[in-house]
Amino acid sequence: MSQNKPKILYIVTQPEFGGAQRYIYDLAKELRGDFDVVVAAGQPNELPTLLRKCEKKEIKTRRLKYLCRQINPIKDILAIFEIKKLLGEEKPDILHLNSSKAGVLGSLAGFIYNLKHHPHLTSPSSKEGEEGRGRNCLPAGDVPKGQNLRTVYTVHGWVFLEPLGIVKKLIYFLAEWFAGQFRDATIVLSEKEKFVAIKFGLAKQEKTFLIRHGIKPPEFIEREIARKSFNLKNNEFAIGTVANFYQAKGLNYLIEAANILNSKFQIPNSKFIIVGEGGGRKKLEMLIKKYKLEEKIILFGALPKAQKYLKAFDLFVLPSVKEGFPYALIEAMHAGLPIVSTAVGGIPEMIDNNKNGVFVPPKNPQALAKKINELIKNYEFAKNLGLRAVLAAQERFSLEKMVNETKEVYYEVSLR
Repeated sequence: MSQNKPKILYIVTQPEFGGAQRYIYDLAKELRGDFDVVVAAGQPNELPTLLRKCEKKEIKTRRLKYLCRQINPIKDILAIFEIKKLLGEEKPDILHLNSSKAGVLGSLAGFIYNLKHHPHLTSPSSKEGEEGRGRNCLPAGDVPKGQNLRTVYTVHGWVFLEPLGIVKKLIYFLAEWFAGQFRDATIVLSEKEKFVAIKFGLAKQEKTFLIRHGIKPPEFIEREIARKSFNLKNNEFAIGTVANFYQAKGLNYLIEAANILNSKFQIPNSKFIIVGEGGGRKKLEMLIKKYKLEEKIILFGALPKAQKYLKAFDLFVLPSVKEGFPYALIEAMHAGLPIVSTAVGGIPEMIDNNKNGVFVPPKNPQALAKKINELIKNYEFAKNLGLRAVLAAQERFSLEKMVNETKEVYYEVSLR
């Protein structure tokens, strides 16, 4: 490990490979030449896909025993001090937190760590330099070392906007607000998230940075080969999505829409392919069985590098109730697929309605079924949506841009 490089410690609650984990992996992989990078994750009973991928790239990883997704007062307190201990062992210059639970507990742990190690620097200045963000970023090695730990938090969708009970929403909101007082920078993925952050005092305007996701264009498997992987026949119209089985992904509404399509519109030779995994599988299986759609809907399970298989689909659907800035949608755009999506989170900043995709309201399987049916019946229009989606993805969502803008945030907070 070079003594000249500043160190970044990335922490995320879960080690499974979802959007937040993909974001960390891309940043860690791209920045490891300029920084010493460590990636840590909680939820120890889950498959540590993120950590394994990092280890293959020779990126140092750590496990957190007590950091878990569900609210658990005892484990949460233990997780704060577990993270503080990790900070003492790794001595990072920048702590970059991802996901709501890690974001809250990690912010408190960082504050406690600074109290012990830098008691004269425990009140981060909110004053921002005159030059501000947008300057040419100095090389990462010029980030000052040996100073107060700086805490950066990336919002992958505000959790209190998820479909939760009012009490849970309030708890998550108050936790985010309290933790926000101890952060040096908050990165948001969309204008909507930035508006929420500033309006409700979750982050100060001068400490809030909008950086949209970016990716390298995927290398897709040929359509014929990809379709064989899903056992799709040549005459079958494949409606697909890629999502973890969380309530916020709205997959139950997609299944209900499939039932409407099957019973009302009677679309022949159609198949729904849902690629992903998660704790909600049993509920989805029960819903499929209820509507007798076992032959119509395939819960394919987790698929490594699932984006490579997107060409197998004829139509991509994202029925989410809550989103940040979903990678799956960017990948579907690169694949040139016609897209039907709910207009939640940062999605309206990704898709131009009726130009490179179409919108439906969330939690509305009738509207979703109707729009899918329209695109199947007017597939020339649908294909044109896909062609324009490719161009939009190439122009707007660059990995290099995301990485460089994130480096600028690291540089800026280190100068405060």
